[in-house]
Amino acid sequence: MSETVADRQIGFKVYGPASMDGADVAADVYARKLAAFIAALKAADKATSDGKGRYRYRIARLHTSIPTAIIREEGIAPLGEFDASGIESFLQCADLLKRGDPEALRYGDCAKYLGALSRTNPEFGYAEAWDSKNRVVRADKFLRDQAKRVLSPASRRPESAGWFKGATYGTFDGLLQVIDNRGRLPLLKIALSAGGREIDCLGSSDELDRVASYIGKRVRVFGQAMYDGSDGLPVRIEAIRFEPVKAESDFSRWKGAFEHFDAGAWGVDYE
Repeated sequence: MSETVADRQIGFKVYGPASMDGADVAADVYARKLAAFIAALKAADKATSDGKGRYRYRIARLHTSIPTAIIREEGIAPLGEFDASGIESFLQCADLLKRGDPEALRYGDCAKYLGALSRTNPEFGYAEAWDSKNRVVRADKFLRDQAKRVLSPASRRPESAGWFKGATYGTFDGLLQVIDNRGRLPLLKIALSAGGREIDCLGSSDELDRVASYIGKRVRVFGQAMYDGSDGLPVRIEAIRFEPVKAESDFSRWKGAFEHFDAGAWGVDYE
């Protein structure tokens, strides 16, 4: 089955834990996660349509080897030119939620259902949703933690005075390690050169073959970094670009080469 999706469609896939056969997902786990996903779509739709809901969500295609559903949204009544898409609202809510932005609550219970979708258990690894523009939501422990911070202020990690909270772009230097190379957003880790702190890093499946040659090597990662305000380091980086760091040049072979350098011999007059 093709995993490409058309306009007004969204793909949904569930993975088992990496420690097990990642393609083997219990039926009841998949059913609960699919239900939470559909509930999140409906909540986002209602939140942007005065609580009425403009769409119903139907299964366009199913695939079972790695449990996958392609969901199509259909207007309940004729749609106006500027009627918001429930899928678009869902993606906007997920984007705010991953950055820990309370604005995600503007989408009603969508954030709550995204938290339920991301809730981990021994039989669940993570889920992915993607649209026709290949915008990907990764529902995993990180998103669950962000949802808890947004939904329950009391559960938020204490913020240290002066530290940034939110998302911004930056470059990070460190040793690249692979954790889980499945799906559209493979999970990597970068052990920072300064201090050795390990930070989760999401790559792109399109770049995985090239990035594989950097595993175990020092790289620079440029991407969007999410900060929770607890310290000066991000909790996750969504990588845009990986660049290998060349080994520092060895100048030992030049030792002594310029000890008797005479500027005058080169016709240089500093007077």
